[in-house]
Amino acid sequence: MSTTLNKWQNLKFDLVSGFVVTLVAIPLCLGIALSCGVPLFAGIIPGVIGGVLVGALSQSQVSVSGPAAGLIAVVIAGIAQLGSFQAFLLALFIAGVMQLLLGVMKLGFVADYIPFNVVQGLLCAIGVTLILGQLPYTLGYTIPKSDLMLLLQQTEISLSLQPLMSLVGNIHFGAVFISLISFLVLIYWPRLKIAKFLPAPIIVVIAGVLVNLLYHYVIPSFHLTAASFLVNIEQIDNLTDLKRVLTLPSFSEWTNPTIYFMALTIMAVATLETLLNLGAAEKLDPKKRHSDRNRELLAQGLGNMTSGLLGGLPITSVVIRSSVNIETGARTKFSTIFHGIYLFLAVFILTKWINYIPLASLASILVYTGYKLSKPMIYLTMYKQGFINFFPFIVTVIAILSTDLLEGTVIGLCVAIFFILKKSSDKGFDIIKEKYPGGTVLHIMLPQQVTFLNKAALISELGTLPANSQVILDGYNVDYIDNDVIEVIQNFITSTAAEKNIALNIEGVRNLPNIENRTDFLTTTTQEIQEKMSPINVLTTLIEGNKRFVHNKLIHRNLKYQVKSVAGGQHPLAVILSCVDSRVPVEMVFDVGIGDVFCARVAGNVVDEYILGSMEFACELAGAKLLLVMGHTSCGAIKAACDNIEIGYIAKLVQKIKQAIRLETATTENRNSANDQFVLNVTWLNIEQTKKYLVERSPILSQLIKEGKLLLKGALYDVKTGKVIMDEEVMMS
Repeated sequence: MSTTLNKWQNLKFDLVSGFVVTLVAIPLCLGIALSCGVPLFAGIIPGVIGGVLVGALSQSQVSVSGPAAGLIAVVIAGIAQLGSFQAFLLALFIAGVMQLLLGVMKLGFVADYIPFNVVQGLLCAIGVTLILGQLPYTLGYTIPKSDLMLLLQQTEISLSLQPLMSLVGNIHFGAVFISLISFLVLIYWPRLKIAKFLPAPIIVVIAGVLVNLLYHYVIPSFHLTAASFLVNIEQIDNLTDLKRVLTLPSFSEWTNPTIYFMALTIMAVATLETLLNLGAAEKLDPKKRHSDRNRELLAQGLGNMTSGLLGGLPITSVVIRSSVNIETGARTKFSTIFHGIYLFLAVFILTKWINYIPLASLASILVYTGYKLSKPMIYLTMYKQGFINFFPFIVTVIAILSTDLLEGTVIGLCVAIFFILKKSSDKGFDIIKEKYPGGTVLHIMLPQQVTFLNKAALISELGTLPANSQVILDGYNVDYIDNDVIEVIQNFITSTAAEKNIALNIEGVRNLPNIENRTDFLTTTTQEIQEKMSPINVLTTLIEGNKRFVHNKLIHRNLKYQVKSVAGGQHPLAVILSCVDSRVPVEMVFDVGIGDVFCARVAGNVVDEYILGSMEFACELAGAKLLLVMGHTSCGAIKAACDNIEIGYIAKLVQKIKQAIRLETATTENRNSANDQFVLNVTWLNIEQTKKYLVERSPILSQLIKEGKLLLKGALYDVKTGKVIMDEEVMMS
């Protein structure tokens, strides 16, 4: 039931939004057609196709397609070169086929590589041109009808100050008053609850019509009647009239090679403009929905093929109409489809009524939309992101305003790419200094994609490696590596590493010519390392490992390599007795690898003869230098003993811990698990009792301790922080 209700609510918004977009699209479609010197209906056709066909096939929920001013120059040049509009239509049809093939080959990913600052610059430039292009009409700037249609195309994207310069002496106060009302509605209407059902732009249009009709009776001098003040489209009464205004492509020109060159040009410009505008529209979408670029190219290709066959102009995604679509509350792509249907019906049955709408009302919607696209806060936000982001952004804005959408965007892209290249060459690889029991290792981690962009940085990093160092070149993450980078690594292996006596391990490389995995040194504990380290050195190693664990800076270990390297024998540094608690992963807590420590785990970290025997083996026969008894906070076994729980074999554990409870004399009340301080005191005493038991029961361990070959220490692991606290005898910072 709720799904049906949501669909109905979406439909209401989409119906209204599609209508408002139609009101905005009609003059723009006609203006672009007139600017190109083609029949006016050639501008309506791509609007209808872009709405219905492209809207239905596209995956985008907000993008609106139609004729775009960015292609005006291409259309004019194409008609001039090919000699007729009919020949140009054939080129457009072929361009649509090319776009279709791009979608089939899944080349739409190109759009995802356009930097955000360039897209933001595009949006802001469009906002500025909207304001400058539409401001004259909000003030009632009266010009001849022929000039009006020519200037309408500037509303789409290009910048012209000529209308603003001619405002003096051409202001119509009737239009100004309608514009003021429109701005007030756009600002304050959305704050009302009813705005959910009636978006502000439709109220602007209705108010504009009503106020203009009121002028006729109250202030005749304010009444807007001239075609330059109102929407004005040609009346088509029947299908015969429709057929008469259609222009068909000249297929006889298919042997002309210039046709294919022009088709390639149309395809390239239309594709880039579509992908740019689609990305910009998705940035504006409140729900941030992402659509398949390849699906979009398929839809645009079929749209341009159809437009070419029916005598229409090229189709692209148009961010102006898309932004109006979003601002008027569109929920799904049905608003785009409705806009196409409305546009088609308007030609037949709504022409008379649409022609009552003041251009000042539509212009106000566009000016307000332009402000939201290019408000000062956006510039301030981009500036705060730093020069490397702000400069390409502002260059894009200035370049688009100075040229056009395509050329300006290309300029912005070039600047952004320059900064990307510079940043890539300056940014070094991740070189992590890692401390293993055998010494310090410099770990170089190669990224997933190692391209020529990384070459300069890699040369710099490898050149700064100190002599006599141990280096790991880690290629496990690499999916692709350029031949240029392979050559850099080869030169390092054969010359630099040899000259500086650098021990080099290469790990994880796969199927690279003349580069193989190699091992110059071991990162696991060897007999030589074990013999060289003193008990205090081992304790320090564990303390440093715990610090790395607490700060989430664990050593990047190659576990598969470690398994192989210790398969022939083990020489661990320490024996750690800890609780069986799942929250105490001992090897992780001390950031040690395979073969570095013996680990005995039992609830309550208590000792029996089997564990004692294991410790004697580890220390006497295997050479471990440190014996660490580690309890932990909130220990379940300790709490069970504090509450005197004796069931099953748990009773045997409790008996082991009860001696620590008897020794705890600081607490006189609430001697149970609910008293956290009491539990903590018992935990420390239990650790000390375990240490005492080891010395008293094992002559072997006792003798090793006396000789200084073995260090016996106690520690407490905090389950809340991950930190290990050593006992009072060895408290170290």
